[in-house]
Amino acid sequence: MKVNRLAVLILGALAIGLAYRIPVVIDLVLYAYTFGAAGLFFPMLALLFWKRATATGAFWSIILGGGSALVWSLMGDPGGFSGSYIGWAVSFVAIVVISLMTEHSDQENAALFHEKNAA
Repeated sequence: MKVNRLAVLILGALAIGLAYRIPVVIDLVLYAYTFGAAGLFFPMLALLFWKRATATGAFWSIILGGGSALVWSLMGDPGGFSGSYIGWAVSFVAIVVISLMTEHSDQENAALFHEKNAA
């Protein structure tokens, strides 16, 4: 319960800070879309089509890819590159490198996605 209360306080403070930093709601929605689009694309593809993809690799790919896209966008898209492009590149590298460095955990059910006799 203490962790829940602390999380509510921290997320509430972040939300208030974002409201002052980005007062136009549509801009905030666009930043959220940039984070999601850049962070989720390659981990989802990898988890569906690459047996070696791990949950750890996917987690860090989402965080690093989405985070880099968001930071790049907040910097004003330097060089004329969209934050999504930067995020996709970071996300792709992260899923490959981190998945190759880690093993599937006991909690992962990798066989669910990669059964030999799937219909």
